[in-house]
Amino acid sequence: MSPVSTDRPGWAKRPPVVADTATSSADRPCAAGGHQLRIADTSLGEIEKALARHIGPIAKVVLKRAVAQSGTADELCASLLSHIEREDDRLQFRAAVARYV
Repeated sequence: MSPVSTDRPGWAKRPPVVADTATSSADRPCAAGGHQLRIADTSLGEIEKALARHIGPIAKVVLKRAVAQSGTADELCASLLSHIEREDDRLQFRAAVARYV
């Protein structure tokens, strides 16, 4: 994935997600000092599916932008959760993706 280019002021560019085949969350840390969020492509697919259940097909775009702007798993989750309106849906989403981030 390449970083999302933005023309909006205040949007920081982040390095792209580095595809990783690791499955354990301990093996998917942010690189020290590099702020690279490492999540396997298959995990990103599962996160996208879970997000799409709550916000529809725009989930692909939302996820791509969130990944490009997030340096940590917590930042990624916070960004994605901000797109889900209902609290109970946010809780469902968080539980569904907990193993991936």
